[in-house]
Amino acid sequence: MKIKTWIAASLMFIAATIGSLAEEKMPMLPTANFSATPKVIQTGTYPTLNWEIFYPRSIKNVANISPNGTIEALEDVYISVRPLGVELTGPIVNGSQVPTEIRVSLNGANYERIFFGNQDNVDPAHPTYIKKLNKGNKVNFGGRYIQDGEWTPFYTTQSVNNKTAALIKGDMAMNGEKAEYLKPYVDSANKVRVGPLSYIVAMELAANNQGHTNFDYKDTAVFVSFSKLHPNNGHGNNIDGVDSSNPSVGQGGPNGTTDPSGGVDDEKK
Repeated sequence: MKIKTWIAASLMFIAATIGSLAEEKMPMLPTANFSATPKVIQTGTYPTLNWEIFYPRSIKNVANISPNGTIEALEDVYISVRPLGVELTGPIVNGSQVPTEIRVSLNGANYERIFFGNQDNVDPAHPTYIKKLNKGNKVNFGGRYIQDGEWTPFYTTQSVNNKTAALIKGDMAMNGEKAEYLKPYVDSANKVRVGPLSYIVAMELAANNQGHTNFDYKDTAVFVSFSKLHPNNGHGNNIDGVDSSNPSVGQGGPNGTTDPSGGVDDEKK
């Protein structure tokens, strides 16, 4: 009976562990939830085991993604956007890295900046844009860089010249040498390797001839992910910038400000 008791306890521990991981990150593979009734087993009795299998949702369940990368939400959902990298170098500015800007637009409004700088300024671990989308909302992305002290043309996911491309799990990646920052997201078969609720918007900002090898969609890229719960911004803060461990205190968080949301836990908002 000790063995059965140990098995039941082990299954309950596994279930609790899986549950906590599922809350932190959308699973890439099916997960299971186990429970045992009763929780305390007496000698001569047998527990009843129950289990459920959870299959990860597909990005197609939450949003329509155009080939250019435009988002149309199919349900209420949060998006989180992280710049992945910038690889604009060479003769444009004597081999130096080129200052590049990435912008986002919600429902046709003006594009707002979510990144400006070069590769040294990219921090792919932390999102620079988090937004709750309502069903039917649309999101577009765009980019440009500075050449000879002037802005180059601004190309977006609404452009008709194939300057942007959506890369979803299983898609074939671009031909040619991959940007260093994209290599973790491409497998040995040259297919995109991201989670079921994520995709990449890759941009070609410099080359115009689609038949040229330089037209390779690696000038800059952003990583977009979807979630039902409000994602943390990765700095220990909620989206309003207040320490998530002190949601109504202020002065104790890294920014030392009063939470404008009062006692609301913004992560679960």
